[in-house]
Amino acid sequence: MKILAVTDQATPCRRAVLQAMLGLGVAGCGVSPTLDLVGKTLSGGTKTDSGYPLTLDQLRALPYATLGARFGGGSPIVMVLATVDGNELRWVSADRVILVTRDGRLTQTVGLPRDLRATQIIAPDPLAHILTSGTTDSAPKIWRYVDMSHQDAFGVVVESRYSIIGPETISILGILHATLHVREHVKMPSWRWSANNDFWIDRETAKVRKARQQYCPEVPAIEYEILKPPASELA
Repeated sequence: MKILAVTDQATPCRRAVLQAMLGLGVAGCGVSPTLDLVGKTLSGGTKTDSGYPLTLDQLRALPYATLGARFGGGSPIVMVLATVDGNELRWVSADRVILVTRDGRLTQTVGLPRDLRATQIIAPDPLAHILTSGTTDSAPKIWRYVDMSHQDAFGVVVESRYSIIGPETISILGILHATLHVREHVKMPSWRWSANNDFWIDRETAKVRKARQQYCPEVPAIEYEILKPPASELA
């Protein structure tokens, strides 16, 4: 995987923002005050009326998809959509952390204490089945393996079972979304470790609108929500 390809499927505007965020030169291109503000504030800082370093008005004015994330008990940050590869989205922060999501589920990370290098899918993600059927029946117990950085952790079996918490209305940037709250109970038998992951699936768009996931004991749970979805996911 390329850590970041600012030219892949990126508009000139997004490319300039990503280059500004990562400290790269933008040859022949001036950076506007708005883009300069993004580069300085995406990594965290004083909260505003949005709960993020950028105000509601600033977030709404950004012309590209954004994701809000919190790592453990840290301050919330804003991440920008860097590339799109089919149904995989790569989000980048100002301090070069990258989260890769597939249909709303975290599948890869770059820049964390222990990275999720890859997620190997061996069956359809049960989340889609649960949303369309309204039940956890027939959801496969084992549908993925994961690779981790350090200690040669490859092909680690992840066992999952699911429960439907129920309908919930969540607020993101002051906008209410009707969602189905689904909980994934994760177990890694070889590590003798388990955790709960939570997903809030938009009832209108059938997309994961918000999630809380932990993929290993060394990295705390990562919470993220879609602040502005990609154009392809707009209802």
